[in-house]
Amino acid sequence: MLLLILPAVTIALMILGSVIACKKTPKDAHFPMQIGMDGKVNYRASKLVAASVFPAIAVITLGILTLTFMAVEGAGASSIFAVGIVGFNCILLLAIHIGFMYFGVRNVNEK
Repeated sequence: MLLLILPAVTIALMILGSVIACKKTPKDAHFPMQIGMDGKVNYRASKLVAASVFPAIAVITLGILTLTFMAVEGAGASSIFAVGIVGFNCILLLAIHIGFMYFGVRNVNEK
């Protein structure tokens, strides 16, 4: 059960973070999507696209992981291992997304 709850909560928190970030920026804002080695922004995307990238990646990644581990658990594998791997990926994806949104909002509001 925990194997299904972790990804769902992670994606819900990512969507909540995206909504909050979008509300803290102007309507026509463009978030930085790529930053060069010199620290300058090379590419920007509209805030809706930028706020949707990591949640979409999380749905795909966590969906594949969860379905794989559910199939493997059916074959008798350890569920602690599966929950640990999926949980680690949930935390990692959520941390990356929160950081991306935080620095994106900060960059947009500095202009």
